[in-house]
Amino acid sequence: MDLSVAGNYTTWGEWSACSVTCGTGTRMRMRNCTNPAPLYGDSCHGDDKESESCSVTPSCKGIFSEWSRWGPCNATCGPGVKMRTMNFTSFASPHCQGSLTVVRKCDNLCCPDHNDTTGYTVWSAWGPWSTCTRTCGAGTQWRMRTCTKPPAAYGGLNCSGPANQTQECETQPCPVGPVNGNFTEWTKWTTCTRTCGTGTQWRMRTCTNPAPANGGLNCSGPANQTQECETQLCPDSPLDGNFTEWTKWTTCTRTCGTGAQMRMRTCTNPAPANGGLNCSGPANQTQECSKQPCPVDGNWTEWSTWSYCNRPCGTGYENRSRFCSNPPPMYGGKDCKGEDHQAKTCNKSICPGKVASKRKHTMA
Repeated sequence: MDLSVAGNYTTWGEWSACSVTCGTGTRMRMRNCTNPAPLYGDSCHGDDKESESCSVTPSCKGIFSEWSRWGPCNATCGPGVKMRTMNFTSFASPHCQGSLTVVRKCDNLCCPDHNDTTGYTVWSAWGPWSTCTRTCGAGTQWRMRTCTKPPAAYGGLNCSGPANQTQECETQPCPVGPVNGNFTEWTKWTTCTRTCGTGTQWRMRTCTNPAPANGGLNCSGPANQTQECETQLCPDSPLDGNFTEWTKWTTCTRTCGTGAQMRMRTCTNPAPANGGLNCSGPANQTQECSKQPCPVDGNWTEWSTWSYCNRPCGTGYENRSRFCSNPPPMYGGKDCKGEDHQAKTCNKSICPGKVASKRKHTMA
């Protein structure tokens, strides 16, 4: 019975980040021979790494203009194209200037067919019904169609019949009790009040989704919002300065103990121009940094006082000591040098019994 297991690759992993921040570089992805791993069988076939070229376009900070009006159709009849553009103005780099162009088909006008004398138009299909104007009770919804298949031209008759239809709608019965009010979605922001420089735009919502009824609570919150807007810089208008991002912190000034490190930023994003304000705030920041404690060498305490003599008469000894704890060695510091214990003789006088014994021995 064959118990061997041939190896098989996992699926490819995610692509790595591009090796460059701008221009053309390389990115890589990997897979592992663990799905399953080989057991007494063949290993995986093929490469476990894969690379490909990648390109990165540097980001440009700036603003877009409003879309231009649609240009004229390039065909007087039949299918053609028309274009509109949006210009981009960079705050910092002249290399980031440019524009976007959108192209749209245009074939609203039929070319005259001199062999066709009937000339009539047809409605498009009805569009979908709009959302009901009320979330409960009786409301209204509508739908539209257009006379564009094809539009009337060259003396042809227009479409016959209404372009709009309206009908009543009721999603659900309204509750009899109190109904608390709820806001509709915000409208789109209005057009900026200025075509260059800083202007204002606003949006609104209404307390009608549903409106409060039967003593219910009114909506809570603002019904209008306002914000500043700037479509593009006015020619020669003051440009206030703005800081770049902070740089990385510098290396700590000490390899052990407490040191300092610094980071900085510059007022060039953009730099102030045409009398604009300078950047507000510090251009440098400093903070303490500590990698690891510095080594501390050991040091002796003071010697203790001499102890009492260990004998009341005759030759004895007295001792004193000290400790390597002022401070103790830490973080790889050196130990104390020298002895931690001292002794000396004391009470060199002869004991009385020994004196009498000596005299008796001398008389004999």
